[in-house]
Amino acid sequence: MLKFLRILLFLLSTNAFCQIKINNLFVNSTSNISKLNFSTNPPSLSYTNVGSGGIIGEGIAHAEDVEGNIVIWVNSNGVYDKNNTLMPGSTGIFADPSSTEIDICPFPNDKNKYYVFYNKQNCSPLFYSIVDLTKRNGLGDVTNINLPLDDINNYAEGLEIVKNPCKNEYWLLSYQCFKAFKCFKIDGSGISLSSSFDYVSDKNLGQGELDYHKGKMGYAMAFNNQAFVCDFDPLSGIISNGKTLSFNSINGMYGLEFSPDASKVYFTDWYAHDDLDIDAPFNLFRYDFKSGIINSYDKIKYNTTNCKGNKVEGLGQIELGKDGKLYIPHFNGCQISVIENANDLDPVFKLIDVNTTLSSGISDPIQSSIFQAIQFTADKNNICSGETVKLSASGGSGYVWKTSGKIIPNNNTELFVNPQQTTLYTLLASNQFGCTDSLQIELKVFSNNSAVIVFNEIARTCTANSIRLNVDKGLGPYQWSKDNININGANNDSLLIFEPGEYNVSFSGTACLQAPKSIIIPAEVLNKKVLYVPNLITPNGDGVNDQFMIINDNNQGIRKEGEKYRLYPGVIKITIYNRWGKIVYANENYQNDWKAEGLSTGIYYYHLSHNENCFKPQTGWLQVLE
Repeated sequence: MLKFLRILLFLLSTNAFCQIKINNLFVNSTSNISKLNFSTNPPSLSYTNVGSGGIIGEGIAHAEDVEGNIVIWVNSNGVYDKNNTLMPGSTGIFADPSSTEIDICPFPNDKNKYYVFYNKQNCSPLFYSIVDLTKRNGLGDVTNINLPLDDINNYAEGLEIVKNPCKNEYWLLSYQCFKAFKCFKIDGSGISLSSSFDYVSDKNLGQGELDYHKGKMGYAMAFNNQAFVCDFDPLSGIISNGKTLSFNSINGMYGLEFSPDASKVYFTDWYAHDDLDIDAPFNLFRYDFKSGIINSYDKIKYNTTNCKGNKVEGLGQIELGKDGKLYIPHFNGCQISVIENANDLDPVFKLIDVNTTLSSGISDPIQSSIFQAIQFTADKNNICSGETVKLSASGGSGYVWKTSGKIIPNNNTELFVNPQQTTLYTLLASNQFGCTDSLQIELKVFSNNSAVIVFNEIARTCTANSIRLNVDKGLGPYQWSKDNININGANNDSLLIFEPGEYNVSFSGTACLQAPKSIIIPAEVLNKKVLYVPNLITPNGDGVNDQFMIINDNNQGIRKEGEKYRLYPGVIKITIYNRWGKIVYANENYQNDWKAEGLSTGIYYYHLSHNENCFKPQTGWLQVLE
């Protein structure tokens, strides 16, 4: 049953799911970066209205919280907060729009801080910046920018972050040009070089994607018909068993991604046409680790209908989505290719149409955290009081179930619970590396007839050009609409709006939430620079210009309420004087209802001020006529 709510205010709610969820992938574009959201199937598409900042858009990265909500995202312009606003401290970041990858890594000992790693372009020094989410009232800002990780040696553009499955630490993988792969350890003490694997490649110009998945690492070499694959131990940070692969391509390997089971690895040819502009016969390649066979594919076709006849340059980077499918943007095209069954011998290809011209980059989350072997799931997360829920565990051994710090007597893979109130459950299990993982799920309990959302009277802003609307988490799937028209890609528990109106959100909720709620609250995104104050009123009772009415330029300040009208939102203080300077009317909370009662016709003077500083104190004159 869907619950419908008309809402327009900023609310905070808590609902923790401590098993990592990556619900999004950002796809780079020179004009309008798009986002795939995997909370729906197939993933929904939305747009940021932000471009790459260059004539190409490669490196892009993002971080999410444990509930799959965007925390920050990064491209060569700098670091953006969850509202798509550029953090002021990131201005001047050295990241280049033509550098293949940017990576984000959480601080191991501080949940409010993140590292951002990047280089300038081609073979160049490595840098990092630090983001602190406690800044700017919780939206975050860059506190340290362009710190040299290694400003002596030059590194290629491919970067990868891998989590240590047994410790609270991470690895940063990169290639020192022409010499060796380097592994940096990121722990509570900072960043330090941990290991090195010699690999000489004199034809490598530095471009190409570097990736890790399930014990394997790969590096694509653009403008070089080769790629490197090897084993990587996430416990020790050691690279071993390296192998060079050669391909029959025109411009060399660029994008790289492993199949979900890591039995195969896929590569793209970035510029899939030669110097005479003749298309290459193949634009996608695959290596099978078991058979040692390299396959070439020409099944990914280009369709530029939405891109005004653009010449598609080739295929971009490849990323493994939450759904186990591979996603590949068409460079200078307007489609994303999807490999539906990357584990299988015969891959199936599909296309997603995008209403903007794409570039080659797609964001790279920390896959080793997402696709972990141990899984902890609930058949439902939002329940009525006393309702039974099945908790399931898989991929580990030695299961221990806990809640409120107490062990629940059960070492099976399933546990049935019926909490009376919102409860956090913990699963302890040994993972494939022999160390203990701890995963958590919170079951949110609603009482019968419980209300989901508490409302204020109005949502408005005059100090910004947008408002973020929020509803309770965990009640989705959601669908937002405006004026009864669904908003494309608006499927989360919050919505950033840029214009006034009435907004509606539908969600599935729970069975114990009874009749649908419907509350109308106007959203007002005001133009603080334009205030309309009349210079004439005619209080003769004919219903036209009877009151001294103060409105914004978009007329959002006028809403009839009986015989009164709502004024320009907020609290306005008004004082009116006659021609001799005597106060004839004053009100600390003016309601657009002054009709010059008891006053003669003539010229009067006013002074206005606003409690929210939507406009500066203002003076002027008005004429009263009958």
